Amino acid sequence: GDSSNMRHPLTGGGMTVALQDVVKLRGLLREHNLTGVKDAWYWSRKGYSSVINILAQALYSLFSGEDTRLLQLRSACFDYFTYGPAVTDELMGMLGGILQRPTTLMYHFFYVAFLACYNMAIDAQ
Repeated sequence: GDSSNMRHPLTGGGMTVALQDVVKLRGLLREHNLTGVKDAWYWSRKGYSSVINILAQALYSLFSGEDTRLLQLRSACFDYFTYGPAVTDELMGMLGGILQRPTTLMYHFFYVAFLACYNMAIDAQ
């Protein structure tokens, strides 16, 4: 996987990030001398590695937790998956390293959180 960073192996994101690192390093080695590559590489990889890191850890926490609130979030997450390809395509794109926008990740996180709140309000009635 990714020796420069740690993430839960649930999503297989380590290999995705490692392969993207190879591509990024190859390009940087063509553009910079060897001394400038490390800093340039470190900062340039934040976009793609952070989305995969956060998503992998969040999914692991969500599916391994037994807390009542996590169970409600997990249920909302499964409800969210039923919305179809508009949702699942973006999630898979983030897991696969194709979509690298943290704002897309935040959108999905907040949508699931609000869906959990909505479900709890409906259940309370």
